[in-house]
Amino acid sequence: MLAGISKVQPGSQAFGNSLEHLVYLELIAQKEYLRLRHEIEYWRTNTQHEVDFILSLGDEIVAIEVKGTEFSGRRRLQGSARFCGRIFQGAKIFSVQ
Repeated sequence: MLAGISKVQPGSQAFGNSLEHLVYLELIAQKEYLRLRHEIEYWRTNTQHEVDFILSLGDEIVAIEVKGTEFSGRRRLQGSARFCGRIFQGAKIFSVQ
């Protein structure tokens, strides 16, 4: 039982936070296992568009968006689209659900 939560309801805020944390831990594990030197970063605008994880892998930029809900569509990846369209054109986007 973590933080007094015995069950995490799929689609809830706690589920989304837990999923994002799990992905973060996996990224750290892979980075350490493969002895990579990239930083695991995030990106957010002042209008709250965000990308959960940004990886710089040599000449390649990878944006990873984690969603713990079943909601899909353009609005769902709006932060990633802004990031790739305005900041790093040609970055690859991965969505984890």
